[in-house]
Amino acid sequence: MADVVAFGPSLVDVSTKLPDDRYVACHRLLGIKAGSSRRFDDYGQVRELIAALTGCLVEPGGELQAVVRDANLSLAAGSTTLGMLSAMPEEFRTRSTFVSVLGRVGPRLDPLSTLFAQAVAATGIQHELSVADGHNPVGFVLSGTNHPEKTLAMYPGVANVFGGCDLRRLSPELVLVDAYELAYGQLGAFLHGVIESAAAKVGFSLGNHSILTGQLRRRIRSYILNRKLHVLRGNAKEYQTLFPELDARLATPAGFWDHPVRRYVPFALMTFGARGMAAHWAGAFASAVGKKLDPAQIINTSGAGDAAAGVFCAGVLHSDGADKALRRAVDLAARVLHVSSSRILA
Repeated sequence: MADVVAFGPSLVDVSTKLPDDRYVACHRLLGIKAGSSRRFDDYGQVRELIAALTGCLVEPGGELQAVVRDANLSLAAGSTTLGMLSAMPEEFRTRSTFVSVLGRVGPRLDPLSTLFAQAVAATGIQHELSVADGHNPVGFVLSGTNHPEKTLAMYPGVANVFGGCDLRRLSPELVLVDAYELAYGQLGAFLHGVIESAAAKVGFSLGNHSILTGQLRRRIRSYILNRKLHVLRGNAKEYQTLFPELDARLATPAGFWDHPVRRYVPFALMTFGARGMAAHWAGAFASAVGKKLDPAQIINTSGAGDAAAGVFCAGVLHSDGADKALRRAVDLAARVLHVSSSRILA
């Protein structure tokens, strides 16, 4: 029996703190603003960005070596849902499953796919994987001296290929889904069917406010209003984007108490960065203030929300109670800010 099953692309994060001039150059190459995201359809563009980050030309197949050689760069197996699993206590982590597709170029896995599989194995999380032709998705988490925002530039590669998964065999207590995975390809269609069928309890992450538009926003709102979600997690901006008609005061630590989501989702978490987080917990309400940190000690902001959500979901499964779960979530989120990669084990 798997306590938790998480779905996601086999994403490898390339995390770096750049001087401002190189940071600006990378943003120009991406063609997006800080905090936004885009998906590449051409792996050649991924190689161009790695060359911009490392300051050298990258030979085909040598991307991993080029990244490792640069002392300012670090690699980590990524995706929101894997970050949530990794933040859970070992008792949950070792009885959980991450489901993804790995990219193969010719007869072998591509180097980043190999790195991803090794990283998942090192966590003790079971990895249910399939293999398809194409490159592993790559995410870039950038920060500059004056720009703490993260940027995720994802090459979709084999993330668009998914042959399904037998959830009945895994018998999960909770299925983790991220809005990013719901938005694209065969995996998105599969996850939509899982949520609509109520085949398992679902813990849902809102992903990023920039994608919560159009059909995806309507679909997520439908899940909420039709009581298809067991756990909902997002930051204040994401909740505001999902419910633009609501008073902005409902997306504050105190105002979240009155948010209508409490009527439809048993466990709902809203995070506010340094101001902490608040939650509806099976009819009760709780909040926790953030830890005060020296800005000079913050190495990377990517992954703090994922870690908090993982601890929150583990608390739901363990029936810890809201106050205890939020305290642990605040503590681990603060720890994530002190490490260079976007993922940390509990």
